[in-house]
Amino acid sequence: MLFHRWDQDLERALPELQRVVLGHRSIRILTLGGRIAFGLPEHPDLAGKVLALYRPMKARAKIIVWIYQLMVKLRFRFAFKKTQGSGQGEIPWLKNHQKLGFLGCNPAHGLRCVILGSGDDGEITVTKLAIGKTLEPVVQEGQHLKTLCSRYRGVPEILNFQQGDRWVAYQTRFFAQQGPRCLTDPAVLELLNEWLIDEHSPVKAIGWVEPLFLSLPMRLQSELGELRIQKAMIHGDFAPWNLRNDEGGVVAIDWEWMNEDGIGGLDLIHGLIAEARLVRGFAAMSLLHFLEEQARKPHVQTYLSQCGWKRLELWMGFGLAYSSARLGLDVAQELEVLENRLAKTQSN
Repeated sequence: MLFHRWDQDLERALPELQRVVLGHRSIRILTLGGRIAFGLPEHPDLAGKVLALYRPMKARAKIIVWIYQLMVKLRFRFAFKKTQGSGQGEIPWLKNHQKLGFLGCNPAHGLRCVILGSGDDGEITVTKLAIGKTLEPVVQEGQHLKTLCSRYRGVPEILNFQQGDRWVAYQTRFFAQQGPRCLTDPAVLELLNEWLIDEHSPVKAIGWVEPLFLSLPMRLQSELGELRIQKAMIHGDFAPWNLRNDEGGVVAIDWEWMNEDGIGGLDLIHGLIAEARLVRGFAAMSLLHFLEEQARKPHVQTYLSQCGWKRLELWMGFGLAYSSARLGLDVAQELEVLENRLAKTQSN
């Protein structure tokens, strides 16, 4: 089952959600920009927490979500389309939960939801669900989290994991506190530092990196090729909207792109590029200036130095190649600027 926009595909998606999750529970459906859907429960407190799962970075989206939150508080729920199915749903740990709500994920990834459920004891948990043909990323994510949570700080613990008829789901604790909005926050750098592994490797010697390495201009390849960088467990989609706070510090969610055979500094540069390009709209020199400004902060310099990044141009160049592959960005102009900088340095 492939989806394009939640508002276009709702008639196909809703019966599946009712079969697997919602059952007889009534839910109020919202669409936002055709991409993000909310399923709000009747209970206003849980509905507010579902809305709070979405962390908009742009002003317009923040205003829209604020309006939705205000409507829920004022009990203007009649403004949202209400729907109700039958049965109990198929996810075992949600069957006895009377209060359920969900945040719809990017429809380009298939039918995915993040579900908040509240039981009789009032405890709220999070369930990530995938339905249809694109289950494997969530299967792998759940399996990875089972092993990572005991070895790395900032990784959610898996409480339940289950596969059913064309669906897979796993359950974690609910992290109510929003995480840092700035990736160069000292608490974020502290977490990334703990994900470093006591091993250094030439960048091009790491198998999955080779396509990224070969996509770089020749001078960047030459400078980067023998550089030994400290290895790290990486999240893969490290960004402010994937961070939460807990009593133990910063926690990252959404681990579909994780890799234990990663490179120190890659999560940081990818997150900064995602923020700069997708939220701030920076490109070319504006993007590079933003990255350089963040890298000048003393605690960031310390972290990058420990990882082994001796030149910012190499760190930025490799990060641009990674983010280009992950997010489909055109970064040719930025890479050309970095290549020219290296050429001038060598000529001097």
